[in-house]
Amino acid sequence: MEVEKKNLLNPEVPLNEAEAQKSYGAAPEYQSTQPTIVYAPAPQQAPSGPPPNDYLVLAVFTILCCFWPLGLVALIKSIETRTKLREGRYDDAAKASKESKMFSLIGIVVGIITLVFSLVLVAIVAAIQLAVVIPSITSQSP
Repeated sequence: MEVEKKNLLNPEVPLNEAEAQKSYGAAPEYQSTQPTIVYAPAPQQAPSGPPPNDYLVLAVFTILCCFWPLGLVALIKSIETRTKLREGRYDDAAKASKESKMFSLIGIVVGIITLVFSLVLVAIVAAIQLAVVIPSITSQSP
């Protein structure tokens, strides 16, 4: 048994959407009388010198050869530098450029320290192994 639904406020107005579109058509367009306010950052004047370096090559070198987590941050800052230069935000681009260089250099230093630590550790392990192997070889000689 199918129950018929009726609009209690206005019985002539259909309840479901399909019937509403058939009887009324598309919704009318409304125009706002209030002004639209758009906030934009103040334009910055182009610096007189060259644009800041993005240190992209240094960031990629840090990723591939040194300490990749900091190299990845440096790469993101490098891309950010390029984006801000295109937008005309020279002060922000210079700041991102300095951060890219800083993260790259820190990554290189951490990579060098890790490499030196690893080499020292390998040398210690090799010396211990030689200390164990040489006495056993000399004790077996007749």
